[in-house]
Amino acid sequence: MIILDTHVLSELMRPEPAASVVRWMNAQPLSALRVTALSYAEILLGIASLPDGQRRDQLAEQAEGLFLKDFAGRILCFEPAAAPAYAALAAQRRQAGQPLGAVEGMIAAIAHVHGAAIATRNSDLGSCGVPLIDPWAVP
Repeated sequence: MIILDTHVLSELMRPEPAASVVRWMNAQPLSALRVTALSYAEILLGIASLPDGQRRDQLAEQAEGLFLKDFAGRILCFEPAAAPAYAALAAQRRQAGQPLGAVEGMIAAIAHVHGAAIATRNSDLGSCGVPLIDPWAVP
């Protein structure tokens, strides 16, 4: 299982996504890919922050299709089982002087609980104890 983080999802929503990301996505079995409700919320926040207009409307429609159609039944939530993993990870990072954003930490905890890797460009997740895949680095 591979969880696509917000960086990957927002790249896929660009008018011309990076070719390496598109190649990587096309090489993955769709059944192995997941997204999180946290990334959905981050994408929606970004869209809601845009000025009213055609671009905002297009992105809102695209996000709805991506999350509610393309990934229907494959959206992972922050479940009670992820709470202890998040707390331990966040405390460890804070004590090491490397605090992690709450959303990033929760996505890492979700991945930990599900035994999943995370597709991301966010190197801050490197010491979170879950495998990382950088679709931008794929030749």
